[in-house]
Amino acid sequence: MALTKHQKLARGIKSLLDALDDFHLKVTKVSNVLQFHFYETHLILGRPLITEKALATMMRTHLYALSIFSPNEKMREAAKSAPFIGMVLTPAFYPRSRVCFFPPGVSNVIWHIPWGVKIVLPEENLRKLEEGKLEALLYCASKAEMPEWIDWYEKDNKANTLTNQLCAVHEYGKEREPVIRNLHQGSHKLFLQTIKEYLKQDSKMRSRTLETLEFAPKENTSVAEAYTQVSHSITAGKKRHFMDFQRLWKIKLRRLIFSGVAWSMDKQEALLQELLSIEQPKQHSSTSRWKSGHAIDRITFGKFILHFADEFLADIFGREIEGEIVLLLWVMAYISQNGTRSYSIKRLLELTTANVIENRFLIDDEEIEHSEGVAILLKEYIGDQPLKKPQNLFPNLDADNLADRFRRASEKILPPGTIPALPEAFLLFPHPHKNVRMLPKHLREQRKNPLPIYHDPISHQELKRQLVEKSSNLPPKS
Repeated sequence: MALTKHQKLARGIKSLLDALDDFHLKVTKVSNVLQFHFYETHLILGRPLITEKALATMMRTHLYALSIFSPNEKMREAAKSAPFIGMVLTPAFYPRSRVCFFPPGVSNVIWHIPWGVKIVLPEENLRKLEEGKLEALLYCASKAEMPEWIDWYEKDNKANTLTNQLCAVHEYGKEREPVIRNLHQGSHKLFLQTIKEYLKQDSKMRSRTLETLEFAPKENTSVAEAYTQVSHSITAGKKRHFMDFQRLWKIKLRRLIFSGVAWSMDKQEALLQELLSIEQPKQHSSTSRWKSGHAIDRITFGKFILHFADEFLADIFGREIEGEIVLLLWVMAYISQNGTRSYSIKRLLELTTANVIENRFLIDDEEIEHSEGVAILLKEYIGDQPLKKPQNLFPNLDADNLADRFRRASEKILPPGTIPALPEAFLLFPHPHKNVRMLPKHLREQRKNPLPIYHDPISHQELKRQLVEKSSNLPPKS
């Protein structure tokens, strides 16, 4: 008897999950090690670099001490039985008090360099690998793609390191320094100059009248305060017969704020909106319904895929809806990652086999590439023979049963009392901040203006590769 499309979908999902499990099992075997991360507590410029022999000595000394003296039972057990690996990870920043300089060329010196060590238990590695496995679900990789996954998150991971954030804060402050100085200047003198300029255009207006307007700055009013006052006055529509003067005054202030810097209009608007939002009244908090559409993190996204996949595979004929939801989640992951437009749930539920072209989705004349794993899954589900008439990709899904399934899944996946994550929460590509719900507009702003990478550390993928390589070359433990 021929298999139904949902039986084929189940076969494809199980094959992809099994491939991910097999790959992760291989990574787990070589990552299940006790790690020693050595670092210099003080930076001594001019000192010799540590030798492999010295590093090996420190590793074995710590290992022996942990196995006997550690108050942590898990640490003692790992030191006695687990494979181990060590590496030197020098911090990118040191306080001035911890930086010393030693002149080069001095001989007959005995070096005493203080070292610290961070110890990572095997179970911590395994926990992080399990989280990485959930993130990997979003990519839906084929067996051939497994060794290369995942580059989706590398920029976010690097941008969100503490070192990079410190660099970003420094650069942010340095870039804004001249603008902040301009904002703190007094505005009264410029206001009087603007009045003189305006009176040349309108000879009937009196200087005294303009000086007494409610948005007129006082002697000690800063440029920032003056810009806020005139902006709110224009927005409120007050003093409409002075509107031309208000606009001229606002233009003058804006020119002063950004004098001496070459900022784009977008950056200027972002700072001015930030300035105006400080004085605006607090908005009412959004209702629970809208909060249910707040963007989720990558790990939570992966948990939802795994949850629906497990339910579908446990009862293929009784849970066809769950199977289609798994496929829909992968479609949403790729559309939110690679697409240039936003699509509603209603539009996605209207997708048919005509929207599937080899390794791409074609939606409203936009082509969106996806992984080979997704292509294999769709081939299982749709078949590889051309259809006479396009068929709906999600024949059993509608807005109501979709929302109901996500509510029930949220009760199992999210912490108790948490607002459920409805389908709208998955229309945006998930962010890296674990267990955080983010406003869609804030996430879109982050995607539009990502944090620059000032500190480019080794990628997670490369670090895993090196750990695997080093672990395979370790001598057997005596």
